[in-house]
Amino acid sequence: MNNFRRIALMLCGVLLMAGTPSLAKSDEPTLEEKAEEIARFLYFKVTGSYDVFTLQAGREFHERLRGLDFSTVNGMIRSGELVPVYNKTFRAVIDFEGGIGPELEQCAQDTKEKLLQDLTPDQIDRFREILPEGEIRYQQDFTKLQPIWELGFDIVNGLPDMECMMNGMSKPTLIPYLEGVFDRALTEHGYPHVQTIDRDADIRGRWNAYFGDIDITRDDDGYTGTKITGSANVPAGEIAFTFDLKYLSCRAQRADEGFINPRWVDCKIHEVTDTNLKTSMGTLQRNLSEETTLGSEASEPATNTMSQVSNASKQNRNGLAADKDACRGRSVAQTTSICLLYTSPSPRDRGCSRMPSSA
Repeated sequence: MNNFRRIALMLCGVLLMAGTPSLAKSDEPTLEEKAEEIARFLYFKVTGSYDVFTLQAGREFHERLRGLDFSTVNGMIRSGELVPVYNKTFRAVIDFEGGIGPELEQCAQDTKEKLLQDLTPDQIDRFREILPEGEIRYQQDFTKLQPIWELGFDIVNGLPDMECMMNGMSKPTLIPYLEGVFDRALTEHGYPHVQTIDRDADIRGRWNAYFGDIDITRDDDGYTGTKITGSANVPAGEIAFTFDLKYLSCRAQRADEGFINPRWVDCKIHEVTDTNLKTSMGTLQRNLSEETTLGSEASEPATNTMSQVSNASKQNRNGLAADKDACRGRSVAQTTSICLLYTSPSPRDRGCSRMPSSA
């Protein structure tokens, strides 16, 4: 009887096994799926340029949002204490909420089509098989791209498409989005915004800023800063910023060149004295001269400074260096290394900010 039961159980087991589908993955990815995997790797895993861009932009954010000088911020970066803040901002660069994720996705889809068009199935297989694991984010990671470089495929020389990437990084909403992420991350990790306010200070009158001279007036609602010296973006006679009487609310007017698309953005007030206003827009100093009149043009130094700011802003608005041609016609490894050099922080021009101003 026991033998009969054992035999019956064995038969049942065999029948069950015969009727159960294999759990092993037998579906080979399609050629399109393989090409897409390669393309997405190039835009979402080769992240060195985004990392250096985050370092440069974050330094500027920190100075403006917390009113710190360059050397202080640089020291905090070197100490490693801001790593969580920068990592959070770095991830935001390529996310799909406010970062360039959607733009990179389109770049990847375009590159997938090029791979399918220019490579044979065997070449796509060879390309896919040597994709490195993980991210290519730091300098020491670049050697992992060497096998791709050595494939010798002509198409590799134009990958990733740096022009496509830079077009994504030039969208005007990116910098404000990243600044907000950075601001919140600073507060979250123990670096909240701190104000130094002299409540008795009388800030009415004329002030100098890198974007020109400002006349500050006061009414029951707060303070209004009107531009005495016009710029290419916001002309003389227009409002530059407003503060409430408690210095808790700050709004600044921005515009594209030619006073096109004027808009209001939030700003921060760090310090208020009779002779010094430190804000996220820059530092204003009391103008003791009464010679400047409303509608006058900027002096030569101010004009030069605005030109520097404008040129630097165009570079930073792209997130990468303006010379796109140098990123074309290069291998993956070459392109990443070169563009990291382009985005590496240069010795700071302390006369003006390198972040977009449009003031």
